[in-house]
Amino acid sequence: MSEFINWITIIQGIVTIIVLPIGVVIAWNGLTTWKDQMNAKAEYDLARNILLSVYKARDAMDACRFRIDILNYIDQPTFIKMEKPKIDELSEARRQLDVELLEAKFIWDFKTVFPLQRLSMQAYELEFSFTVLYAPEAEESDRERYRPILFENSESDKDEFAMETSKIMADIENVLRPKLILKKVRTQK
Repeated sequence: MSEFINWITIIQGIVTIIVLPIGVVIAWNGLTTWKDQMNAKAEYDLARNILLSVYKARDAMDACRFRIDILNYIDQPTFIKMEKPKIDELSEARRQLDVELLEAKFIWDFKTVFPLQRLSMQAYELEFSFTVLYAPEAEESDRERYRPILFENSESDKDEFAMETSKIMADIENVLRPKLILKKVRTQK
């Protein structure tokens, strides 16, 4: 009987020696998969939040651009009073995009972040054009320079600001699209 107990103890020790490393490998693979899944989810969430901010900024930019002939129907003080809330909304959307950009700069490469920065600058340029056009101390040459930014060109194929914004939006969608696809986390083989 004692010999039987010795054999059981020896077999138990061998099984423990074999099973323990297998358990460690399985646990390690599980933790690695979990970590990869968390990283992929964080990147997906960031891309989604940025895309929402981008669309909000784009919509605010669209709301701030006016047909040039609107000034034929409304006097300047009324126009400024009417449009200032839209410019403020654009400013808020741009600030929100800039906050999202801070996080993106730490996580993503320059190629991904650059179109987002371009959209932020485009929004800022639109805000600034409103300020320049309606500042009493602005010079006429500055007003002429910024007028095409604030006012849409009725000949849409010559509206450089709108074409540039569309190009930036396409670039943003192209760099964010792969990040919005949840990657398949590596599985055990």
